[in-house]
Amino acid sequence: IRTLQVRVEKQSQSAQFLTEQLSRHPLVTSVHYPGLVSHPFHQVAKSQMETFGGVFSMELEDEVMATAFVAALRTVQR
Repeated sequence: IRTLQVRVEKQSQSAQFLTEQLSRHPLVTSVHYPGLVSHPFHQVAKSQMETFGGVFSMELEDEVMATAFVAALRTVQR
């Protein structure tokens, strides 16, 4: 519990970095994360939250690409 705040802040920083990078990748069609200025509810999230959290989603061009991406991951939690 003592380190929870630090861990949540780091998760949010990591998610922000990853989503910014992924949103510029040519094979990623969209990234869903309220910390991105392009997110439709970014301003609402910004007014209500100190950090945007560590959870995001993304979309790739097709199922084949998504399957290849997941297969290439070293660690995945289901």
